[in-house]
Amino acid sequence: MYRYRQIAQVKYGHMSDYFASLRKLLELAAERGYQRPSVLMPVVGTVNELVIEFKYDTYEAWERDRVRTAQDEQFRDAMVELATHVVQGSARDELFTTPPQLTDG
Repeated sequence: MYRYRQIAQVKYGHMSDYFASLRKLLELAAERGYQRPSVLMPVVGTVNELVIEFKYDTYEAWERDRVRTAQDEQFRDAMVELATHVVQGSARDELFTTPPQLTDG
């Protein structure tokens, strides 16, 4: 199991615009058959931080989505629109997996 997270802090006063852009991006992703993420906010922690988390069964599945979205001009444009509402320098990506010592098989 792999979990890919995109984490960013939304600019103050931009949350409504961010969510509008995110809805457009999620609709486009659904139309294209990309993996559907969960969207999370911390209960406590960094103010205006959001986490977009994707779950993949394999590394190859994550890589396929990464390549497909990178080659999709309309999707890239939607990501750029979303990024206009993010505090510069706050965005980061993470990719986690289950330790092999804790998996069955």
